[in-house]
Amino acid sequence: MSDSQRRGKDKATSGKRKRGEASVSIIDLMHDASLREKAFTLQEKADQLLPATDPVKFANRYCELKYPVFANSRNLYLERTLKIPEELQLYTSDQIKQRG
Repeated sequence: MSDSQRRGKDKATSGKRKRGEASVSIIDLMHDASLREKAFTLQEKADQLLPATDPVKFANRYCELKYPVFANSRNLYLERTLKIPEELQLYTSDQIKQRG
């Protein structure tokens, strides 16, 4: 076969590619104290010591105050609780009991 007919049909080389070294590794970030520690204001520190108004959902007042900010910045879906009017509560509770 002539060289003009074989052009482009050579065997592919199996040489390994060299991977570049990462400039900063995850372990370096984990051990860097400046990235791990958050500077709290005096008000935030005081809120951490106060109990939450809803202790079932939140550990302290700070978490309760920061949750809406976190949820909005992360585009989280906040589930709202359904409040049934008093005139319908008896009917709906009976319907729920019937369904199991």
